[in-house]
Formats: sequence, structure tokens, C-alpha cells
Amino acid sequence: MHAVALERPPMGPTQAVRAARAQGNRLTALPASVGRLDALVELFITDNALAALPAELGGCAALVKVQASFNRLRALPRELARLPRLEMLRVAVCDIAEAGPVAANELTYIVLVNESGCQL
Repeated sequence: MHAVALERPPMGPTQAVRAARAQGNRLTALPASVGRLDALVELFITDNALAALPAELGGCAALVKVQASFNRLRALPRELARLPRLEMLRVAVCDIAEAGPVAANELTYIVLVNESGCQL
């Protein structure tokens, strides 16, 4: 299993991380610790093998953009609906066959949900 380590980088606490990029790394999971990234504004995790996004992502209150296209996402966690600043969620080309725990229409404040290639 490939997973990205988001514990404590050598340069300082993870709470100061504003952008996380892990594109094309064949990741199969994100750790629950991603939810402790209080200052995370942008998460770019395209072109991996993620089947799910962790529910803990709902703890990233500053999150504005999530790009998760070209993964194997089967559903979206309900916790995404409680992200007050989320403006863009891109999930193009994925394995989502139905809305799952959270439907795109529950994310009413999102400017763009790109579902092309998904069967939502």
C-alpha cells in the first residue's frame, strides 16, 4: 500500500502546510492525519490509485481546492459538506458509480464539481 506521510516535516509543524501535492505517486490511501492540517488550502492528489478520501479531510477548515481526478474514488465522504471554504472539488475520471455518502448537490457552495468520466 502506498500512502503519503503527513506527520511532522523537518521544517516545522504540519499545521503550517498550506498546499499538499502528491500527483502521480500511485497512492492508495491518504492518512487520517491529513485532517490535522489546519492551514491546508489546496490539496492536489490527481493521478493516483485512491479508492476513498479520508473522512478526516473534513477537519481541514481552510481547504478551498481539492483536485482528485484520475483516481479510483468510489464515493465522497459526507464530511466534505462541512468544509466552509471549499470552492472547487474536481473528481473527473473516477470510479464513482453513485453519489455515495455525499451527493454533489449536498456541496451547494462549491463552484465546480467536475464529474466527467464519473457516473454520478
